[in-house]
Amino acid sequence: MTFRNNQIDLAALPTIEDIQMDPIDKRYYKVLLLNHGILYIALIALAIGLPYMVTKLSWMPYIVLVLPMLCFGILLHAFVVRKGFSQRKYGLREHDISYAHGWVTAKHYTLPFVRTQHVEINQGLFSKYYKVANLKVYTAGDGDDVHIKGLSAQRAEELRTFIISKINNASV
Repeated sequence: MTFRNNQIDLAALPTIEDIQMDPIDKRYYKVLLLNHGILYIALIALAIGLPYMVTKLSWMPYIVLVLPMLCFGILLHAFVVRKGFSQRKYGLREHDISYAHGWVTAKHYTLPFVRTQHVEINQGLFSKYYKVANLKVYTAGDGDDVHIKGLSAQRAEELRTFIISKINNASV
């Protein structure tokens, strides 16, 4: 047997752009709004209630500085969430699943099915109401999991079933 180590043509390799990526369910944006809205309300209530809890605070610098900064931070966060929502996409190929997200810092994950150990679907309170779900694909390794947030509940179950069939066929 002769040892070979042939050169690979890098131009012939498939690129990430070749993967057909589908956007997540638009109803997930409503879930994000509700989840973040609760956080925003809690932050504003804390900011308004803090002077009542600590009586030595002076009201004027607090109202002039802290509340506008908090409101600006909330608006900035809402803007980033909105812009980033359109960047959430997933793709499925014969041997792997991919997920891309992020507007400020873009991230792209691709997980081969041969490394997949477990698949689960999660739904929170608002997710159940809007019939969206999160699909988490676990690997045997540490920290290489893929967590696709915002799939329709039906699509998440279809993907879960497909990935489990791939895992079972690979182990046979």
